[in-house]
Amino acid sequence: MEELTENGPGLHNLEEFQKNETLNVRSQLANLNCKDLRQYFRGFKSIYNELQAKKEEFEVEEIVYREELNNKKQDVEGIKKSLSELKMTVKAGKRTLEKRGMKF
Repeated sequence: MEELTENGPGLHNLEEFQKNETLNVRSQLANLNCKDLRQYFRGFKSIYNELQAKKEEFEVEEIVYREELNNKKQDVEGIKKSLSELKMTVKAGKRTLEKRGMKF
């Protein structure tokens, strides 16, 4: 899948992948035997089936990544809630210390 770069998901990598896949398919189509229609369409169907399999694989990976992303979002929300609770505890402790005459 895509690599993460300093600027986020590697859009350059995606563009490069699309370019390479397009060139690969064009090359495969150009190499088909156009003198024998049966062989030509068998080859075409083979290329099509290969692309469909890749598409399905990417769709499954996307589902997995989306699920992982949702889990990470829930983790972040839990951490934010814990930090908020900790912040309130620290503020309450600070007020208690200040009431006792201690500087914090």
